[in-house]
Amino acid sequence: MALAELTKQEEAILCFEKAIEMYPKSVHVWSCKGVALSTLNRLEEAIVAFNRVIELKPKLADPWNDKGMALSNMERYDEAIEAYNNAIAISPRFIWAWVNKGLALSYQGKYSETINVFDEAIKLDPKETATWNFRGLSLTNMERYDEAVQAYNRQ
Repeated sequence: MALAELTKQEEAILCFEKAIEMYPKSVHVWSCKGVALSTLNRLEEAIVAFNRVIELKPKLADPWNDKGMALSNMERYDEAIEAYNNAIAISPRFIWAWVNKGLALSYQGKYSETINVFDEAIKLDPKETATWNFRGLSLTNMERYDEAVQAYNRQ
């Protein structure tokens, strides 16, 4: 983990692989490996690691969210939204799963749905400025400029 924090992802991954040999059911190690792989844009491998975490502990929301982010980065938005929905089903108050779902919908041009999802995230944490910003961007894309300005002003 220290190597990953030092942005030495390749070395960190080697350590995570050694740790996995010793502790093949360690959710933490698999998750860390997935994050390191994602950082290196080795997204298919990251998804394999996140799937292993999900297999070991299916009731954890974080690996579903992490998997969704990897899928979004691969522009596999429908699959990403499914992963975010799984994270939300497990942990309905997981704001970043809501935000990431909204972003995936936005990338698909589904701005009305996006607004609804960001509104749910805002209910969870009205002070989170990123959500207001993303809501404003979606409203701008819908040419609802007055509402977009209101959202940006909430940041």
